[in-house]
Amino acid sequence: MYTSAAMKTDGSNEFTVPAVFGETSAELCGIYACTGTTTDITGTVGFSLVLKATDNSTQAISISPSNMGTVVKNLNNLAATYGNLNGKTYTSYTLTVTPGYSSSVVYINDDSYTGTQSVNNPLPTGTDMIRVIVQHDAAAPYICLFKFS
Repeated sequence: MYTSAAMKTDGSNEFTVPAVFGETSAELCGIYACTGTTTDITGTVGFSLVLKATDNSTQAISISPSNMGTVVKNLNNLAATYGNLNGKTYTSYTLTVTPGYSSSVVYINDDSYTGTQSVNNPLPTGTDMIRVIVQHDAAAPYICLFKFS
């Protein structure tokens, strides 16, 4: 392994080889920064968030995540507000991720799927953090973090 390395200054995001300082390993043949190879960020990624009531009815919640962004929602307050408006008790939520391409890989926390995928959870007692990464071929990934309380 290496202890430090020199990076090229031409904007190529590559490390100079050989210009590795300190100890090296015979198995190390080069180091490159990971970047998308296109400006397309996996097409249009759609998200929907709904609260689910004990009678299986649902209430859509508006969300508009951005790439490399964080969405923070207090679902318990929203559930109480909507419950007071329509006399229902909301107990869970569903977050659905719809990638722009059906063959895109969707990572939700530590699990990977192909195409549209949903996460169903009870309303949080603390904070639920859901990491979403959508990747299509060599395009730059779409990454978003949801914090639900």
